[in-house]
Amino acid sequence: MKSIFFGIAFVLYSVLMAQEKGDMAPVTLPSKQYKPMSGMGSSEVTLLVQTGYGALRIDIQEIKGRYFARDNFAYRTKILANYENDKSTIETGQGDMIRKITQSSFQIAPGFEKHSKGTARMSPYWGMELPVGMSKYNYSLSNSIDGQSYTKEGHFNAQTKGSYIIGIGLLGGIDYYIANNIFIGAEVSVGYLYSEYGDREVTYSTPNTEGGKTTPMGRNRNLDFISGNGLRLGIVF
Repeated sequence: MKSIFFGIAFVLYSVLMAQEKGDMAPVTLPSKQYKPMSGMGSSEVTLLVQTGYGALRIDIQEIKGRYFARDNFAYRTKILANYENDKSTIETGQGDMIRKITQSSFQIAPGFEKHSKGTARMSPYWGMELPVGMSKYNYSLSNSIDGQSYTKEGHFNAQTKGSYIIGIGLLGGIDYYIANNIFIGAEVSVGYLYSEYGDREVTYSTPNTEGGKTTPMGRNRNLDFISGNGLRLGIVF
């Protein structure tokens, strides 16, 4: 839900900036020119529609901004941010346990796009990006010392911090302009990612004892193919 509000706020901010730019120095597209030209920018969100067995849900996956240095060349920056905070009660025959899970992640990926001729409304492109990100995870459980079973007046906490990724990727996509300054699209990418999972720090305590340990979570290098499973919706300003 927070990501939806964040995405809506980003689009509204882009609209206001476009209006301000229009007041200061109007940039008018010719009547049959749908695509952006040199000196113009765009902002967009990627929407993921989920159904499943529950109610229809629309999530904001990512936001992206572009600046067209030339008619067919744009600098871009993509941002992905997520924060979740969940609290629940686990009932047992001996008593209740309160479980709290907090996780957050942030990723930024600067890059560029080279657009091909396409058609009057369709603009295929390819490009590169350099993703960099980090994440945190925390899990706590009351009345427990192992994170699973009940121990009266115990407390268990596990957190993973220092996790990050860095990589390089090739991408390709299509913008389709449904009207002047408004477009939809899709994108896929393949890239090399290096991930450090950080350290997992576990602590536990009771009124009479306490302890803990730290475990390295390792690292990973892999070549990923990422198919964008969301609908890109954007505006030009």
